[in-house]
Amino acid sequence: MNVKVNKLIAEMQEVDDVFVFPSCGDETNAVGAAYWAYVEETGQDPTPIGPIYWGPGLDGTEETIRNVARDGNFEYEEIEHIEDTVADLLLENKIVARVSDRMEFGARALGNRSILADPRDLSNVQVINNMIKMRDFWMPFAPVILAESQDKYIRRAKPIRSPYMMFAFDTQPDRRSEIIAAVHQADGTARPQIIERNYNPPYYDILHRFEKSTGLGALLNTSFNLHGYPIALGPKEAMWVFQNSQLEYLALGHYLLQKKDHKNAHA
Repeated sequence: MNVKVNKLIAEMQEVDDVFVFPSCGDETNAVGAAYWAYVEETGQDPTPIGPIYWGPGLDGTEETIRNVARDGNFEYEEIEHIEDTVADLLLENKIVARVSDRMEFGARALGNRSILADPRDLSNVQVINNMIKMRDFWMPFAPVILAESQDKYIRRAKPIRSPYMMFAFDTQPDRRSEIIAAVHQADGTARPQIIERNYNPPYYDILHRFEKSTGLGALLNTSFNLHGYPIALGPKEAMWVFQNSQLEYLALGHYLLQKKDHKNAHA
């Protein structure tokens, strides 16, 4: 999980490519053993892991929202094309939590249990910290970047893939301001999730819509959880985090939730 060490390994002259498993527990031994056995038995290279949305889905979302809404300080509506709505809110510089489909495996939020924001606005770091995260000053947020746009914003000495936020990269100085809220302020590095459309089409489409309007194929992406708590698992946990934070918007499945007090404040 040490993304700076992984960066240095990737930059070594002796290294052509490197893969870091997107988790940090003993489960890596089991997966590694399975891959080794596959190679031993077949003599073939194993298939790359690919998308790792292996966790639980969102069964019971509607019922959970209705139950909490009886006493909750929020309004909600079902939206068919929720990704377009999320992108439009981000274009308005709103902070949006997104809980969609199956949860990510491992220790990184990769779009399905994430908080998203415009990365151009450095003040969004403090806004998110005040709302929910309460991170220390030395703990930077990270960007998610469209695969087609990654070399605009990060420097890769080799074609290292980074779909799981397991590597740090130097950022391009002339484009750093465009993702400044997702850059380490001490050394100018970033720990990006590079998203290819086949990994998560709805999530990719949010970024693509944002890029069409701004020319920027990146967003700030941080995990959807209260400080000191695990990432929200399903609808019940997502609702609890939403209710116990200052977040204004939650896209939960195909439902958009908005706090009533925020809505009244904007009126």
